[in-house]
Amino acid sequence: MPRPKGSVDPEATRERILNAAEKVFGKCGFQGATLTEIAAIAGMRAPSVLYHFASKEALFDDVIRREYRALEERILPIIRDGGARATAFDRLLESLRSFEREHLELFQILNAELLGPTQRGHAAIRDTLIPLMERVEALLRAAATPPISPNAPLRQILLQIISAHAARMNMGALADELWGPPEKELEVAMAMLSSLSEWK
Repeated sequence: MPRPKGSVDPEATRERILNAAEKVFGKCGFQGATLTEIAAIAGMRAPSVLYHFASKEALFDDVIRREYRALEERILPIIRDGGARATAFDRLLESLRSFEREHLELFQILNAELLGPTQRGHAAIRDTLIPLMERVEALLRAAATPPISPNAPLRQILLQIISAHAARMNMGALADELWGPPEKELEVAMAMLSSLSEWK
């Protein structure tokens, strides 16, 4: 496909398209989003979007990758600060919740796509979230005082907390009826994390 007219900075154009795609995917979901609407928000035509991204699926994958890179940039410095175990976990959980509030609609769509029948986005998750979880786990183990036993299932507990939170986020008002108020979620998460001290 020939280069679109007026494309001076391809990276800036890609970022513009990704910003537009994030809005449209967050509002309409993957199925409801159209390249035409994404292109209009980005200030171009749909064929120009396809010059930069091979398909709507490729664009969705890049949106996921960008979101998890941004999440990584947000949380890793917080964990590196170290400190008492409870403080480190509390800072991590609050940082995750803050990031999610800023990107709520998109994360609801990502959760729905990942848990739905198409399981769209798995490659992007494998390439971004798994390495991020490995880094988070290693940093938490290294920074927490008292130390976390190497046998303690830290990653599994973190994933339980994240999975429950993702389900809660997609249930809207029903979530409070099932789990209670949002403060309970943090209380339960901290209780699960505190159980790590029982592992030798």
